[in-house]
Amino acid sequence: MSKKLNKKSKGNGRGRGHETWAKGLKLELLESFKDTFFLDKSVMYSQATSSFIDKWGYDLAPDDMPDPDETYTITDINTFEDGKERANEEAR
Repeated sequence: MSKKLNKKSKGNGRGRGHETWAKGLKLELLESFKDTFFLDKSVMYSQATSSFIDKWGYDLAPDDMPDPDETYTITDINTFEDGKERANEEAR
């Protein structure tokens, strides 16, 4: 007896494509721009990038999940106290 060649098998394969890096809060943020994506992709990418940086700064890697207990906002340079950081910035 032979198997049918055109019968689809239900294997345990990974599926198609690369696994997404956007999960959890990152996915929610991107999905909030869904309507803008269909209207103007360029505007969507600009707005989503700005929103991402405003929420999580520049240092959160794509594969890292944001820690809800950590503050990711970028420190305003004008709020540096006197010290090494302030001196370095004023020397620029």
